[in-house]
Amino acid sequence: MLTSPGIVEFMDPRVTKATGLTMFSKNMNIPMEEIMAFGDMDNDVEMLRAAGWGVCLQNGCDEAKA
Repeated sequence: MLTSPGIVEFMDPRVTKATGLTMFSKNMNIPMEEIMAFGDMDNDVEMLRAAGWGVCLQNGCDEAKA
């Protein structure tokens, strides 16, 4: 994925911020309902929905605010 001029990021399509947060939750023995996540862009939406408390920043995209 080309994210900005001169920067290419590679990642497993099965891994998202939400899957990472879920793994963190399990490893730390913290229920997802007790986790707060902050985000503002399309790639944060799944994570915001997975967290017990999803917070979109004021300048966030419409999908993240929904």
